[in-house]
Amino acid sequence: MKCADSDKITTLNSVDSHSDDPSNDTISENEAINEDANSAIESFTISHNMLDMKKAKIQYVTISGNIIKSKYLQGHDLRVLMTKPDGIKDNLRMQVTSAGKFEIVLRFDFDHSMTGKYTFEPTYMEKYNSETKELLVAKSYSR
Repeated sequence: MKCADSDKITTLNSVDSHSDDPSNDTISENEAINEDANSAIESFTISHNMLDMKKAKIQYVTISGNIIKSKYLQGHDLRVLMTKPDGIKDNLRMQVTSAGKFEIVLRFDFDHSMTGKYTFEPTYMEKYNSETKELLVAKSYSR
């Protein structure tokens, strides 16, 4: 299966890849509610909190969100520290659009993706978001 944005898809398997205007100080009420002193990330979502992998099936998980408009700076990527079930950590990098949006698609497949808990902790310009997301991956063996 060929994906239109194949360059935006990260394949996860058991092998570690080792992988505004600053003069405008006003922010909207919505941004003020979501902003804290340690974060520039307005929203951070993951499309699934659990995957039940079926034999020979591929599934995709989308991580997306927004940077607070007043905190966006051109050229800075969003980074997500992903901790795999075996404790190995990977840094995922996402380009942030001029509208402050970011997105990455992760590919999980039955034969190569580890089962267990994955955690995702976003950072933007070295500021951590207080909300870490989790994904549980399990495999079903049906006849």
